[in-house]
Amino acid sequence: MATNMVLVPCKLCRTKVPYTDLRKNKEGLYVCGNCLNYGIRGTPELRSVTETRSPLPSKVIKIDGRDDKVPYLCNSCKFSFTKPVGSEDKKCPMCGKDYGVIRKQSASELLKEVNEMFGE
Repeated sequence: MATNMVLVPCKLCRTKVPYTDLRKNKEGLYVCGNCLNYGIRGTPELRSVTETRSPLPSKVIKIDGRDDKVPYLCNSCKFSFTKPVGSEDKKCPMCGKDYGVIRKQSASELLKEVNEMFGE
């Protein structure tokens, strides 16, 4: 059962979108989702100069017990898991293999390791 969607142009960018994707912005114009979220497209006279896009604040949330666990990844079954620091058992809890388990590192840890390898 096919439904015919009526395509309506966005008032800012003039892109034809289904009428169900149109939303009313602060000025009362019906605009597409991209123009509503970012407000950077469209003709200059219709754009709002007061609206600017600001990045989301980055917060580091620490949960109790997270600092004393090390993340691992099993290359065999691609299962991601954590083990306590100092744990000698490195077997994957999903498939039971221990030869394909590697420690997951963050980007900063990898960069530090590379800098130590090259001595820079």
